[in-house]
Amino acid sequence: MLSADEDAQFWVFYRKTSEALFRKAYRMCRGQQADADDAHQRTYLKALEHWPTVSSLADQQRNAWLATTLAREVLQIWRAPYRSELMVPMLSSREIATAKLAIASPGWRGGSATLSPCIALPDMRSPK
Repeated sequence: MLSADEDAQFWVFYRKTSEALFRKAYRMCRGQQADADDAHQRTYLKALEHWPTVSSLADQQRNAWLATTLAREVLQIWRAPYRSELMVPMLSSREIATAKLAIASPGWRGGSATLSPCIALPDMRSPK
C-alpha cells in the first residue's frame, strides 16, 4: 500500500509517461489495440507494484525500466497462445471416449486416478 505522497507521485509519473508508452505499446503490438491496452496496463501495474524502487530512479532510468517492462509484457502476450497449447496434454480420441464413458457411469464420483484432470478441457488439436 502506498502513502498519499507516493500515490500522488505515481499518478504524476503516469500522466507524464502514459501517452508515449501507449504509442510504443501500439507499435510493438503491430496495431492490435487490445494487446497494446493489455501490455500498457500490465506495465503500469508492475510499476505500481514496484513503486518504491521505480520512484527512486532518475527519469531516464524510469523510462528505461518502463520500456523494458513493456517489452516483456508484450512478449508474454505473444507467447500466451502457444503456452496454452503446449500445456494441455493431447489425449487420443480413445482416451477421451473412455473418460466420457467413465464420467457418465452411475458409480463415478470423481477423483479416479485413471482419469486425466485435463479431460474437461476442449480438444485443442487440429482436425485431421
